[in-house]
Amino acid sequence: MKWVALCGVLGAVAWAQAPAKAPRDAGVAAPVASATKAPVDGGVPPAATEAAAKAKAEAEALSARIELERMKAELAALKERTAMLERQAAQTEAITSQLEKMNKQLGDVKTQLAESEERRQETARRAAERKVQIDQSTASLTAAMQSLESGSPNIGAALSQAESVYTGAALQSVQLARGALANKDLFMARYYLSAAIAQAEAGRF
Repeated sequence: MKWVALCGVLGAVAWAQAPAKAPRDAGVAAPVASATKAPVDGGVPPAATEAAAKAKAEAEALSARIELERMKAELAALKERTAMLERQAAQTEAITSQLEKMNKQLGDVKTQLAESEERRQETARRAAERKVQIDQSTASLTAAMQSLESGSPNIGAALSQAESVYTGAALQSVQLARGALANKDLFMARYYLSAAIAQAEAGRF
């Protein structure tokens, strides 16, 4: 049994070391391996692969440059727009400041006009009141003259009223009339009262 097994092993080894038999269509010569290095990447030559990679890199670089230029242009436009807005803001601020000053000046002028109008009205009111007082005093002096003509010297109230209203030459004439009346000189008293009335009507009071 051992001998038979040993023979079987030796036969297997001999069969494995024997040269392979040619196929049945041995009439066709086997192709000779080319001395050129076999292409890689599924049959594409390395030179073509490198050219394609280089072209892709150049295209990407060109695209990056174009994008960079576009971004630079956008940045320049944005800066110009910002500068324009800043100039407009400065102009608006200047106009606003000028308008505020003009409004303040206008307010001051309105205040001055209102105060001036108030003073004018007050002056007119006082002038009207004084005219009424002068007219009343003149009427009282006219009545006093009539009393003197009739021989009645009781005109002290009319003289006091005229002295509280008249000023200047008219007041002096009333005071002279009072002095003449004190001296019992009714004629001169009437004369000075007549002068006081004329001076008051002429505005000399």
